[in-house]
Amino acid sequence: MKKETSDKDVANAWTAFILGQLFESWPRRQDFNAMDVGVATSFAPRSDPEELFDDLLMWLDRNHYIHIDQHGSEGNAYGVSLTNEGLKVLGQQPQSLDRPLGTRMKEAAASIGGEVRGATIAELIGTLVGAAAKQFSQP
Repeated sequence: MKKETSDKDVANAWTAFILGQLFESWPRRQDFNAMDVGVATSFAPRSDPEELFDDLLMWLDRNHYIHIDQHGSEGNAYGVSLTNEGLKVLGQQPQSLDRPLGTRMKEAAASIGGEVRGATIAELIGTLVGAAAKQFSQP
């Protein structure tokens, strides 16, 4: 049975659930809808769960905790993923992002010899190019 409570309490429960689901599945994207999140958390707003869901996900997206590929019809979001900011809030930034890429490239170039150095630098440059491409592909 769903608990009827304040919108703030519902939003907090839904946020915890959504971020938890995204964290468990990182880096994979997830689809969410108001009905399933309400059932999973046993929390429902007094009125219009789709509107609260849409407003909550919009707030999480605008504050850079999540990224949404597509807002569906009311109460649906597709291709939702955690951002780096979202991972930081959860205290789980990927190790590959713990130091600036430029610093890692400089260290790799200075400390690793020959063939291994080339492979390491190529990997770091691939990371840099991938990050740049992702940045340009986002709206």
